[in-house]
Amino acid sequence: MVALVEAAVDYSRANNIRSQMQGSLDSAVLAGARDDTANWTQTAQNTFTAVFQPNGNSGAAPSFALNGDGSFTGNASATVPTDFLGSFGISAINVKAATTAMLAPTSLQSEYCLLALNLTAAQSMKVAGNGGITITAPSCVMQVNSNNGDAVDLSGHESPRTAASPKAAERSRATE
Repeated sequence: MVALVEAAVDYSRANNIRSQMQGSLDSAVLAGARDDTANWTQTAQNTFTAVFQPNGNSGAAPSFALNGDGSFTGNASATVPTDFLGSFGISAINVKAATTAMLAPTSLQSEYCLLALNLTAAQSMKVAGNGGITITAPSCVMQVNSNNGDAVDLSGHESPRTAASPKAAERSRATE
């Protein structure tokens, strides 16, 4: 019974540090995304270092990346030494955190018109018809976060057409 209590204490401490690391990583990626300059990773690193101040771990190693879809990603890992589990051969617990953020359009010319946030949904957005499909939304951003291969389904008897800005049309063609 004492061993279970000791294990709970070590796992509880590791979970607390993981939660602190997750919050710090979230803050760091958001700060870096808001910076949105060539130095955004340094802004994210500085924020993470300033916010993540746990006691009793061997340091966290964050990494940051700008993804092809314009989202910002952060990952961190740390090793939390154990106080009680060492007597059972477990000297440390590894913890990890990950986060992704994307900035919403900030200009009046671009607004989110459709958000589909389920990460695994098939056909998060489906537009179908008997004839051709034309999407006319020159200042509309459609954001689908699903990683499912069938997340966006534009189907009709003709190829879908967009009547949007050249950049939006280019993104549309890239995802067809």
